[in-house]
Amino acid sequence: MNNRLQDTVTKSETSAIAASRPSTRRRARRGFLRLWRDQRGANLLEYGVLCGCVAIAGLTFVDGFGKKVDKAFERLGLQVDSIAKKK
Repeated sequence: MNNRLQDTVTKSETSAIAASRPSTRRRARRGFLRLWRDQRGANLLEYGVLCGCVAIAGLTFVDGFGKKVDKAFERLGLQVDSIAKKK
């Protein structure tokens, strides 16, 4: 407080003002509950989680499918090599 107000406000008034304010713990709990109940952005979060799951599933599929395609091309290449050597 500045000096002019400090002269006019007594200690009992200062403690009464401080007592009327909610405690830090209570304010934190209220803020958390407000965030918990807030539904704004929930759809965005759900779509983000869904996209993440689709991406993971896609990468898993591509990895497994890619190995099979690689083996198929390797067999095809070996067959082409064997045919080319016969001629």
